[in-house]
Amino acid sequence: MLAILNDVLDFSKIEVNKVAIEPSAFQLKTLLKSLLEIHGPITKQKGLVFKLHVQLDTTQYIMTDELRLKQILNNLLNNAIKFTEQGEITLEVVEEHHADNQQACLCFAVTDTGIGMTREQQARLLQPFSQADNSITQRYGGTGLGLVIAEKLIKALGGNPLIIESVWQTGFCFSFKIPLKKAHKEDVAEKAAGIKRVD
Repeated sequence: MLAILNDVLDFSKIEVNKVAIEPSAFQLKTLLKSLLEIHGPITKQKGLVFKLHVQLDTTQYIMTDELRLKQILNNLLNNAIKFTEQGEITLEVVEEHHADNQQACLCFAVTDTGIGMTREQQARLLQPFSQADNSITQRYGGTGLGLVIAEKLIKALGGNPLIIESVWQTGFCFSFKIPLKKAHKEDVAEKAAGIKRVD
């Protein structure tokens, strides 16, 4: 019930542009470790395997809204775990650079081996308070807001729309990109000490 109320409150704030984005410097590895600590035991309890694939060049510290990025990934992982009865959940993080001077990106993908959906069902996924069909709502519950909130927060972080790929009875892949803004260890130390750097 608390999760449902939080989803509704978050969605309401987003709809009226009341969600503040607060960039700060943090270590990406720490965020990913926290996701493993949260979702690892849940996947293990369901008999699933949780895999983490990270391909970064030299990036350790980044500048974005850590809380909102974690919320996005939590929503996607919760969705994957909910709809997967056997197999695995994979979180992939890749640093992407472009030769034509476009801004570098961090690419995230959550893949599962769950129930998957038809194209018709997928078309309803990003509609507020909507799920693929009534049978899924009755079986798995939920508000149908998790993915909607995730996509809106991705855009608020300057990212691209959430990409959904699925094959019926095979699984899902949810992926997105956000701009890569590198930070330094000193920035994280200053944040912990409550110091704001003036450039």
